[in-house]
Amino acid sequence: MSLDLDRSTWTHVRFGDVVKNRNETVRDTESLGIDRVIAMEHLDPGELKINSWGDTADGTTFTRRVRPGQTLFGKRRAYQRKAAFAEFGAICSGDILVFEADPTHLLPTFLPFLVQSEGFYNHALGTSAGSLSPRTNWKDLAKYEFDLPPLAEQERIAGLLWSVEHSIRSQRKLVSTAEAVAGPLMSATASDEVVVADVVRLARSGGTPSRSNRGFFGGEIPWLKSGEVVGDAIGEASEAIPEAALSACC
Repeated sequence: MSLDLDRSTWTHVRFGDVVKNRNETVRDTESLGIDRVIAMEHLDPGELKINSWGDTADGTTFTRRVRPGQTLFGKRRAYQRKAAFAEFGAICSGDILVFEADPTHLLPTFLPFLVQSEGFYNHALGTSAGSLSPRTNWKDLAKYEFDLPPLAEQERIAGLLWSVEHSIRSQRKLVSTAEAVAGPLMSATASDEVVVADVVRLARSGGTPSRSNRGFFGGEIPWLKSGEVVGDAIGEASEAIPEAALSACC
């Protein structure tokens, strides 16, 4: 996949000129039908999708409103790369900035990829202050400068990037489903396992049958080599020897 970018039509802008930092306060979440709470721990590093959240019924001190289509950015410990695209309404932590694109210049669907860019993260890190829990702030983030494509180009780029994003999500879902199916199957096949002491009458250590004697290999007794014992499991022996070879080496 090639983006085939023509940067000759891009415009140099400041982040604060095309993005608004929303700090809308909500205290009566029930009347607005808001029941989800987003804390910093609910934002996964490098993951645009919000996969978990809290419940307002459990109580919260958060009051910052999140609307669908906005982009969230964790200002605390920016090196964790916590940025996400809101697909539902919620309230969030004060350590999460809520960005809203100016649709006359910047598409809401393009904004999350801009916030995920190396340039933006480097700017956020460079403007963070504090030792134990460094934080950046909107005033400094608003000064970030970058080249912005025209709206039509933004739509094309965002469409390609979201296709990749959805493909990754689908692959993760398939892996998760496969793991869920494999677990019970492995448990079921485990019933065929046996304890060595229950099936071995006599165990002895000895040498290896002479490789120069062709009659010592190709028999009916499995010949297990040390490399075929992995962990606590014994698989199928790749060679077999006759009784004569066993008597000669053991």
